[in-house]
Amino acid sequence: MWRYLQNLVKLGIVGLFLGIGLKQGFLTFLGFASIALSVGLFYSSGYTKVSGNTFLKTLRNIGEFGDFITYSEIRKLGFSSIFTNVYLPSLDGNTTEVDLIALHKTGIYVFEVKNYSGWIYGDEFQKNWTATLNRNTKNQFYNPIRQNYGHIESLKTFIKNTNEDTFHSYIVFSVRCKIQKLNKKSSDDVICITKQELLARTVKRHLTTRKEVLIEQEIYDIERVLEGQCRQSAEFKRAHVENLKKKFDK
Repeated sequence: MWRYLQNLVKLGIVGLFLGIGLKQGFLTFLGFASIALSVGLFYSSGYTKVSGNTFLKTLRNIGEFGDFITYSEIRKLGFSSIFTNVYLPSLDGNTTEVDLIALHKTGIYVFEVKNYSGWIYGDEFQKNWTATLNRNTKNQFYNPIRQNYGHIESLKTFIKNTNEDTFHSYIVFSVRCKIQKLNKKSSDDVICITKQELLARTVKRHLTTRKEVLIEQEIYDIERVLEGQCRQSAEFKRAHVENLKKKFDK
């Protein structure tokens, strides 16, 4: 679905501007029709309800768009509920933002989405990884395995559940990158690193092989707790970003 939607959005925008520029009625109609269909698919997915983001905001922000694609991939797999942009108290006294948390009878699935381009190099135990676009362009970013580990530790404390078997970590990279070299000793069942186009089938396989660890009442209780941690105000988000800047500038 995500590839279809992504291409459809591009088709709508390109078709619209091409049609207007060339004054060709059919292309203009095609552009408007594509945009209308894209908007319809977006709002029917339920993403706005869980994230609070509109179609245009999601389309304009590469991070939000990546979260939406991940949400779209996993929403069809039978999760009890999916939460996006979840802000939790972190162990250092600040806040941490989790991209997606999905609840299922087999556990709590925690997703860290990385919307990078280029070749990805990393080691499970290194502090930073590298995204390489070309010989002269290399960008370092914080090890997402460590990052999601921190998210899970904060989540454990917040919902008061320390059972290791309950939590499942997923690092999801975009289709624009290639995982070129990755040294990871932990099994995929403990820490799964995958790409958006493989996410649905990977999670589906895990759902069928894992034992049940949560009953319905536990899932309901966790849902009630997490609902208050989503869709925060713009002021709250600005304060969160400022705290992150101070933390990493030290």
